[in-house]
Amino acid sequence: MVNGYSIVPITTWRHNRRMGIYHNVLPGDGIDRNNQTTEQSALKTFLASVTENVDDGGVGILTSGDGIEFLALEIGKKIHDLMLKPDEEVNISLTLVQIGLDSLMAIELVRWIKQVFGLPISVLEIMASGSLKELSGNVASKFAEKMQT
Repeated sequence: MVNGYSIVPITTWRHNRRMGIYHNVLPGDGIDRNNQTTEQSALKTFLASVTENVDDGGVGILTSGDGIEFLALEIGKKIHDLMLKPDEEVNISLTLVQIGLDSLMAIELVRWIKQVFGLPISVLEIMASGSLKELSGNVASKFAEKMQT
C-alpha cells in the first residue's frame, strides 16, 4: 500500500466553497442538485411569464404583493445559500442586518441580481433596504421599468 493515495477525502476542504474550483464533486456526496435546479427554474419560470406577458399585465403580477413576496423569498434563499444556511429558515420580514447580510455578501448579491435579472444595482441600495420585502420591491420596480422600455 502506498501512503497518500486514497479515495477517502482526508481534509475538510472538500466542502469549502473557496476550494470548489480545484476538485470535482464525487457522486453520492449528499448534495441534492434536483432541488436546487427546481428552485432556480421556479424563479426563471416566474420571470419568463412576466416578460412574456408584459402587455397583458405581467408587470402587475411582478409588482403585486404575491410577486414581491415570491421575489423576497427567492432573494432570501440566495442570501441563505451564500451564508451556507438551509433555505427553510428564510423569514422575509427580518431586516437584512438581522439575517446577517454584510457588504461582502451584498457584493455577491449584486452579481447574482445582475446575472438573473439583468439589473444594475449598487451595494449601497441593497444595504439601505430595510428588509427582504423592501429589497424585492426595489428589484421588482427596476425590473418592471426595464420590461416597459
